[in-house]
Amino acid sequence: MKKPLSERERIVARRESRLEGQVLLVDDEEAVLDFEREVLTAAGLTILTANSGAQAIEYLSHEVIDAVFLDSKIPGDWSSEDVYRYMEKHSPDLVRKTILVLSNVSDPAVRTFGGCHADLLPGKAV
Repeated sequence: MKKPLSERERIVARRESRLEGQVLLVDDEEAVLDFEREVLTAAGLTILTANSGAQAIEYLSHEVIDAVFLDSKIPGDWSSEDVYRYMEKHSPDLVRKTILVLSNVSDPAVRTFGGCHADLLPGKAV
């Protein structure tokens, strides 16, 4: 019978298990991007960051992306919903690997978009 792992052995095992892949983070708040980048890079992922929908579309059209963290409300010509629709059309496999990050659930547009895609909603610390 195997001896249970000690707390130290569990911590070492967690540190040694690394994730692989390229993740696109889309958010207009630099502090949020910095935090997400730090956490996900430490886990072993390669990170691309976009602070606008247009920049996200540029990455989506030219890079191999394994997952997306999409802020629910980004400014500019391409909204979060526009980016999501682009992925539905051009990268349908990526849609199920997308997490919609909410910051302002009182905004009716965010609630409508989020309500239509409830499976994408983890929430965002504010």
